[in-house]
Amino acid sequence: TNIENVNQAWLLGFLAADGSISKENNSIKIALSSIDREILEKIKEEVSIENQISDQITNKGFQISEMKWSSSQQKQDLAFYGIVNNKTDKPMYLPNFQNDDLKLAYILGYYDGDGSFTTTDKYCRFRICSHKKEILESFIEYFKVRYKDIRYSLNQDNRGLYELSISTNYAIKILIDMYNLKSIHLSRKYNS
Repeated sequence: TNIENVNQAWLLGFLAADGSISKENNSIKIALSSIDREILEKIKEEVSIENQISDQITNKGFQISEMKWSSSQQKQDLAFYGIVNNKTDKPMYLPNFQNDDLKLAYILGYYDGDGSFTTTDKYCRFRICSHKKEILESFIEYFKVRYKDIRYSLNQDNRGLYELSISTNYAIKILIDMYNLKSIHLSRKYNS
């Protein structure tokens, strides 16, 4: 359960947002658009996973890449951080790491899983979505300490999804600080 570096913290955040944990066995799975297959390669290397990444087309015509592996210890470690089977029913919070960089790397992982950054001529916006209000509230508490007078909004849409939104100056500061960690990250989001 010890998270010792920014890559591990990033992976924990990414799995919190996009991972799938089996109820029946020790299987851990990440499935995503094949556009982002490169992140699975990075995770495979970081965690020393021997299983191959599989590529397939869904019945709706989407190309997806999937990586699945099995580890009772990792499943146990993930549960310690609230990442369990059917995680939408369980509360989840930003882990209380002593190191600030680990907290920020976790948020970057979560952002890579369920976030977006949009920009126009007049503004830019950093967003993270979740079915879990409490995780977004824990991100807000962290940002309020780190960035003092940060402005944000937290809203729920008609599907029950919560969205944390931060605009312009702070959106840019957060991204710069996250990417300065030099952790694993999703290249597509970094380059956009």
